[in-house]
Amino acid sequence: MYLLNATYFTHQKSGELIDENEDAFSCHLENGSFAIADGAATSSYSRQWAQSLTKDFVHNHGYTLIPKDSRDQHRIFADWLSVQHVNFSGFMNKIDWDVFLPVTYEKALAGQFATFLGLILNANTSLKCEWRWRAFAVGDCELFQVRNNRLISWFPIGKSIEFDNPPDLICHRLTTDEVTLRKINEYNVQKLKITGGKWQPDDHFILCTDTLACWFLSQTEKRGKPWSILFKINSQEDFNVFVSELRSSEAVKNDDMTLAIITIGGGQDAMARSC
Repeated sequence: MYLLNATYFTHQKSGELIDENEDAFSCHLENGSFAIADGAATSSYSRQWAQSLTKDFVHNHGYTLIPKDSRDQHRIFADWLSVQHVNFSGFMNKIDWDVFLPVTYEKALAGQFATFLGLILNANTSLKCEWRWRAFAVGDCELFQVRNNRLISWFPIGKSIEFDNPPDLICHRLTTDEVTLRKINEYNVQKLKITGGKWQPDDHFILCTDTLACWFLSQTEKRGKPWSILFKINSQEDFNVFVSELRSSEAVKNDDMTLAIITIGGGQDAMARSC
């Protein structure tokens, strides 16, 4: 059995409050499940939608996907999204909309949207043949796998220029119409991408939202090793300084930025740090 270490940091847009940060990250070390999401700033309650997706994936869903083949994974993911849609509608229906201006409710009816990436590591085994990982993505949250100071995997985007395109989004709409709900779920699952690979002890997995991912890939395209910079970030203060320097140099746009680093320990004596 190999235990997992996970650290994460997040920083809101310049000029906004922490509570306005629409990125979300959750993890469950025992399940080997991790998820990151980015709520669309143009829609209301997308921050809460992103939080709901990440929390439920890691606590109630992710570990069920490991042994399944690709077709089963799409079906199970679709079933999970259907339940998520119903649960989040329950949350929205509990809101007292009468205390808000009518435009607030109208904007909520337009929908909630978020990009999403979930990672599952099968670390509860000593059998090397079972050292596998799977990742599920809709949109432009990104995963990087680093081994022996080399970038060996990236998903779902491979070039920094691709971040200029509008991302795919997981959609929620406050409706009870069955036809509409079915169309929404079909749309969400059509955008799903799945990949996987093998891990080794001491591998690092980096999860990040789009702006940081774009910077990361732009550095690799210049033959840089941006992971060596990220691995030196040991505190929220370090991350704040790092983000400020990127913005000051205009290396990134002004956006919420979230970083998670997951390390697979060297054996049963490894210590796991809780998310």
